Amino acid sequence: MEQAQRLFVALKTRGVPVELLLCPGEGHDLSRSGLPSHRVARFEAVLEWWARHL
Repeated sequence: MEQAQRLFVALKTRGVPVELLLCPGEGHDLSRSGLPSHRVARFEAVLEWWARHL
């Protein structure tokens, strides 16, 4: 998580449009496992990003 936060801050500092979604207690395999509420939140965030940027 520390590396993700550092990357987020570095991009934000440079004016890059960036978002960070943190799901406590989850790891890299959130799309395949994890709490259903976290999986839904991730999927909704991806869909919202696509709607804005594609």
